[in-house]
Amino acid sequence: MPGTKAHIDNLEVDPDGNFVLVSVNPKIYPLEIVYSAAYVFIDRAYVILDGDVSDEIFVELRPKSGQDPMTLGREFNNELLNYAASAVQSLRSQNVRDAIVQRAFVTNSGAPAPSGDFRSDPKGIASLWKQPEQKG
Repeated sequence: MPGTKAHIDNLEVDPDGNFVLVSVNPKIYPLEIVYSAAYVFIDRAYVILDGDVSDEIFVELRPKSGQDPMTLGREFNNELLNYAASAVQSLRSQNVRDAIVQRAFVTNSGAPAPSGDFRSDPKGIASLWKQPEQKG
C-alpha cells in the first residue's frame, strides 16, 4: 500500500535484557554465512545456534560484558550481510582467481604459457632459461 512502511524485525530481546534472539532465514543466509557471522561474536557474547536449516535458524547472543543485547543483534545482522556480500563477490571473481593460479603454475613449471609460443619471441624475453651444465 502506498504510504505504509514494511516492518521487518528479526530480533527478540529477552524481557530481562539478558539476551537477544536473532531469527535468520536460511534461504537468504545459508548456514555457512551464519557460522561466519557467529564466529565474529564469540569474544563478545555467548553464541547458541538452533533451529532447522531448511526453515529458520535461531541465534541466541548473550553479552559477556554488559553490552546492550539489541545492539548485539543489530551488529549480528550487519555481519550476516557482510559475509553474504563477501560470498557473492568471491563467486563473481572465481574465474579471475583461477586464471591467476593457473598462470602462476605455468610460469613456475618452466613450460611456455598456453596463450603464446616462446619461439616467436624476437627479443628472447619469454624463452626458457637453461641451467648451465655442471662438470663432474
